[in-house]
Amino acid sequence: MANQIKLLNYSLEAPFKIIAHLDMEAEKYPLILGCSLKDITGKIFDIPINVVENAGYYDIEINIPENIEVNQEILLPDFQIVFSLWKDQSFTDRIASTDWKRICCSFNGEMFDFEKQADIIFNDIIVSYGESMDIEVIAQMKSDWRERIDNIFNRRLLENIPKDKLDEFESTLDDENNEGITDFIRKYIPDISQIIIDTFEEFRKLYIKV
Repeated sequence: MANQIKLLNYSLEAPFKIIAHLDMEAEKYPLILGCSLKDITGKIFDIPINVVENAGYYDIEINIPENIEVNQEILLPDFQIVFSLWKDQSFTDRIASTDWKRICCSFNGEMFDFEKQADIIFNDIIVSYGESMDIEVIAQMKSDWRERIDNIFNRRLLENIPKDKLDEFESTLDDENNEGITDFIRKYIPDISQIIIDTFEEFRKLYIKV
């Protein structure tokens, strides 16, 4: 039996909590499961350990430190995560490890909220132009930009929906409370945070003057 640990996917349960879905196997047990986060400044946060008694699938709840650095471009915690299996708590003999995985905590318990992040990015764009503009012109620009950023997000979202789930996704769009959409995304699009990151980064590149 090979010693290995795999991060299958993850779900974002709250702005500062994720559930990591792991697959682990090793030749001998028990083992120590370690987890570390690395924010965009390179600072490392060690998460409380778990004891693994046998092989199998594990759902590990991780509370993200609230003092983790926020990505100022998207105003969200933006970090990488890694899991390791250790022989014991001396942490001198690592049995197996995942690769670093980038995660952005952009999903709250209800649905995405782009309003605050988008508005600040819009203001950054206006400042980058260095010009005085009429209030009505600014309002129209923001309206146009919001439509553009929504279109980018929707395109990226559709690109990541499994083709055999498109009909199911369309049926959730009639849910006025967004509960169906939320459940669908949690189930079928574990990397929704990366889609949000990519959406804001693509939009900024289109409009921010360097």
